Order: sequence, then structure tokens, then C-alpha cells
Amino acid sequence: MSDFNKYSALVFAIFCNSLSVTAQVSDVSLPVRPMNAIFWSVGGGATYMSFEYERLFGRDKSFFLSAGAGMGSALSDDETKYTTLPFHFSGNLGRGSSFLECGIGGTLIFDHPEKDGISYFLLGYRLALPVKHRIAFTFRIKLDIPLNYRNVVGEGDPQFIPAGMGLGISF
Repeated sequence: MSDFNKYSALVFAIFCNSLSVTAQVSDVSLPVRPMNAIFWSVGGGATYMSFEYERLFGRDKSFFLSAGAGMGSALSDDETKYTTLPFHFSGNLGRGSSFLECGIGGTLIFDHPEKDGISYFLLGYRLALPVKHRIAFTFRIKLDIPLNYRNVVGEGDPQFIPAGMGLGISF
């Protein structure tokens, strides 16, 4: 190998090692999944209507965890009103903006003389639109299956509603 080829190979190697590649930041980058949501929910568990806060964990494209809690109200057969605290922990699996939600949840019941709460298995569908302008709309529909059904239905107990849906904003 001639001296010219040795020096040109050395210069070429130094030139290639000095190059660096940086990420491009632009407005057309892929949207990021919002990590917080506020829902207005109707039905589900032992709650007729509730307002809930939810936090998402993980930014994977196809799977994330969610945990939430809220404040709501319930009625019994004899039209007695109860204050409720619904909460849940679930895993969400899907693509794009559609996700299957599976998890466990519960509803704490206040002002009831005998019953403290109800726990249930949660199965649902979530539509989480990507954020374009810092706020996105989100929708979910769920089915709650009580873990101990005999303990759920009783005279004077809050009515257990197995289906529920929620509409909210994500940020």
C-alpha cells in the first residue's frame, strides 16, 4: 500500500469518526401519550356517577399500566344515597389509540351501616387519542365482575352496576 493510500485512509477514518448524528426535533414528531386523565364516569361498580383522576405508567406503544381513584355517589333499593370512592389498577394492551383494559378495582362505600366496599375484576375498552395540542379526549367502556357476588346483592345495599362508561380529557 502506498503512502498516499495510507494517509488518505487515515484522513477518511478521522473524518468518519468526527461525524455525529443528532435527533431532529420538529412539530411533526410522533405524538406522546398523555400521562394524566380526568374522567366523568357513569355506572360501573357500586357507583352511579363519579369523577375520577387516572395516572398512566409507561410510554410503551402497545402496553401501559393505569391507576385511578375518584369520588362518586350510589343509591340503594330504598333510595338511600351513599358516597363512594371507586379505584382501580389495570393493564392496557393495544395499538394506536385502541386498548383492551384488564385489571382489578374496588368501590369503598361510606355511610353504610354494614358494608365497607365491593371489589371486582375489570374488563374494558379504552380509546386514547394522541395529544396534538396538549389536551386529548379519551373514552372508555368497562364491565365490572364482582369477586364475591353473594356479598354484593342485599337489601339496603347500593345497587351494583356491572357496566360503565367514562368520557374524559388527557393531559
